Amino acid sequence: MNLRKRLTFITSLIFGIIFGIATVLIYWTFYKSSERSVYNELETTCLVSGGYYLEKDEQSDDKHNEFKIQFENLIDRSRVAIYDSKGEVRFGSLKNDSNISPDRLMTVKKNKKVSFQSHNHFYYGMYYPDNQGDFYVFVKESNSDFKDQINRLLAIVAVVLLVAWVSIVVLAYVLSKIAYRPIKRVVEEVKHKEVSTIHQPI
Repeated sequence: MNLRKRLTFITSLIFGIIFGIATVLIYWTFYKSSERSVYNELETTCLVSGGYYLEKDEQSDDKHNEFKIQFENLIDRSRVAIYDSKGEVRFGSLKNDSNISPDRLMTVKKNKKVSFQSHNHFYYGMYYPDNQGDFYVFVKESNSDFKDQINRLLAIVAVVLLVAWVSIVVLAYVLSKIAYRPIKRVVEEVKHKEVSTIHQPI
């Protein structure tokens, strides 16, 4: 490998690594930010669901109607489960969900909240104390839109990274050619130097 090719390879490799790391960081940051946004929305849904199901006896009719409107606009009953302290579903239609295991309930009891993702859904659970006892509110939401968004981002990032890397290779080749030109000129002069003029500077 001659000097020009070596220079092109090293430059492309260095900038390729830098762009690769930057791309991974951008993707990971966006992924975690989007995931956190989903869990924040699910936390709000948990609070509204708890207020709707558990606070009726402590609220006026007008106040409870506000919760009812929020609840009906925010979530489907089939995606809510409110467990009592014995681990039985007291409210909501989200029953017999294998992802909400006794271990998950124990985690909520210990940490007051839990968030996780299955193959098809996001889940959020939180401890909800009430005058009727201790309850644990769980809600879930499909992650299909989230996956579609992340996959689109991944495709865009991959294309941008490829275009950037090809551009870097071409630019590095051109720059190495320019940088190597004086060295090449010196080499050519040395090759054509005669014995009688060898003492003269190049």
